[in-house]
Amino acid sequence: MEEVDLEKVGSFIAKLRKEKGMTQEDLAQHLMVSDKAVSKWEGGKNLPDIECQRKICKLFNISMEELHNGERNVKERIRKQKLFKRYKIFKILLLSLIPIFVFLFSYFIINFRSIKLYYSRDIRNGDNDIVFVDAMILKNNKKIFMLLNDITLVDYEIQATDFTTLNIYSNNNIIYTTSDIRNEILFYKKNQEMDLNNIKIEIIITTIDEKVKKYSSKLNLHEVNFYNRDIYTNDSNNNHQLLTKSEIIKKLENNNFIKKDNNVYQKSVITEKGNVTIKYNINFQTVNIHYDYNEYAIKISAYYDSNKFKAVVYNKDNLNIAIEKYYYDYINKEFNCEFGECTTFKKVHNLVEKYVTLPEVE
Repeated sequence: MEEVDLEKVGSFIAKLRKEKGMTQEDLAQHLMVSDKAVSKWEGGKNLPDIECQRKICKLFNISMEELHNGERNVKERIRKQKLFKRYKIFKILLLSLIPIFVFLFSYFIINFRSIKLYYSRDIRNGDNDIVFVDAMILKNNKKIFMLLNDITLVDYEIQATDFTTLNIYSNNNIIYTTSDIRNEILFYKKNQEMDLNNIKIEIIITTIDEKVKKYSSKLNLHEVNFYNRDIYTNDSNNNHQLLTKSEIIKKLENNNFIKKDNNVYQKSVITEKGNVTIKYNINFQTVNIHYDYNEYAIKISAYYDSNKFKAVVYNKDNLNIAIEKYYYDYINKEFNCEFGECTTFKKVHNLVEKYVTLPEVE
């Protein structure tokens, strides 16, 4: 402990007493000591005992450290005043926010069942083109909030020189448009402005040589049931059970699939009849298979959570010309040939059975 300067402490006590308008006799009476004791303190002859020191600190609103130093610590006092003001402001804000929190909590409890959540994991196609989009929609009594993620095109990669326009339609009316296609797009509309059964995403590409290409897809939305099952579990009526995402990834890695960007796993297989490239999109739960055969090329899009696949067969010499197109439900064994002779179905079905059923529990 540092040595106390008795004269400095005594002068400080005298100064504090005078600031308060007290005489030595007044201070002596307050501390229940004699006048001579106060006189000795202020004369720097000795210190008050510890009990009197505490009373002096309380009377003059100083700390024990300030008393022993013989002066007020101005910087420390300013710091404490600021902390006190901040605490006071925080306390006022907290007290004012409590009614708001109570109101919001009450509103949430009352309106919880009116809030609905929709998502889109499978892709609906337009006439020839497909837009991949992960959509999430939150609907309450008044508004609809829509979030779009990972907007990509199947048949065209957007170039830096392209001018792009994204339109969102509801019942053929544009409800949102932008030329800035980012990874995430969030907007909201009033309930009456959107029909969730008729939402279409359209991307218009204008290339540097002024060619215009349009790509569109209709959203197939599913409502999340908060009270029953998780949205990523398979329907109980199906005869097979899907693996979880982590189990699928583990199985893909064990089968020599390589992870690419955006959670896509890819594998290429070289055969005598042609080359096969398989791409699993974990986020969309889709599988894309490209089969380059000697006479033709096949593009297969399968949705392993809905048990269906779509196949488009292209002319080998011109991949822009489709010669066959068909859909197939490989669980219910329902086949739909849209055009062409669909003679490649057996080969495609074998590919799907081999690769798309990979996410099933064995």
